[in-house]
Amino acid sequence: MGNQTVDRQGPLDNPVSGSRPTPGTGRSRRRRTCAAGFCLCLAIALAWVTRRAVSREDPPASTQSKASPAAARRQPPAKAQPAAHSTPGIPAAAASAAPEAIDRQPYRIELHLSFDPSARIDHARRAALLKQWQAQVRRFVGPPWIITIAVTPSPLASGNLETLEAEAFSKFDPTFDKIWLMRISAASPASGLVFTGREYDKATRRLGPLQEHTAFVLADAPRAMLQFALELFSPTALITGQEGGRALLLVRGGSGTEREVLTPPERLILTPLGPEDGRSGQER
Repeated sequence: MGNQTVDRQGPLDNPVSGSRPTPGTGRSRRRRTCAAGFCLCLAIALAWVTRRAVSREDPPASTQSKASPAAARRQPPAKAQPAAHSTPGIPAAAASAAPEAIDRQPYRIELHLSFDPSARIDHARRAALLKQWQAQVRRFVGPPWIITIAVTPSPLASGNLETLEAEAFSKFDPTFDKIWLMRISAASPASGLVFTGREYDKATRRLGPLQEHTAFVLADAPRAMLQFALELFSPTALITGQEGGRALLLVRGGSGTEREVLTPPERLILTPLGPEDGRSGQER
């Protein structure tokens, strides 16, 4: 054969695989290329759609700032909202809240209770008596009476109640409508307890007469104390007019309770000019 130079391309160990391509290799590459191109196109389309949606909802600031002054002048001025109606000199909250009717106004009462040593009532019996008495007040009188028992009673309650004057009540808490001075002592010569007291009305600056009530049985003391409080109490009424020669009255606290409980005719305080006018009170 002689000396012949053989020129081989590809690997020498596998001449067959170097001379013939593997089946399917070209088609796989084309598929991967097509898939990558499709994903790229899809991403570009989604970005374009998102940008269009955002631009429609919120126009760029440059577009708003380029509005001509003439267009701004053509826009009608915004109408001012009408102010809320209010009474001159009265706050809006006070003008909106209507005053409560006098027949629904309760009496704020401060009780100054003194126990005479002759009554022989210790701390435990005192607490039980007041608890039972307050339960009866809530049952038979109800909301018209808001009673606060003074922790330290005034010295006036243990003094001479008969000689008291209205000026002695000037230093009491002005937030209360009425001040009750009440003293409990032993009955003499019979057994039992004696309730003595007077009422001061702040609105009319009136000091009521001396009242006295006796409980002959100690177990009956809570009920007797309630009866004494009703005798001590003088309700306030507003004269609203007249009809047939008779005055028309509106009793404070008269709504929501029995009328005969809070309107004893012999102790009704009339206020023709209003319950807060101290010069208008007169006893009927």
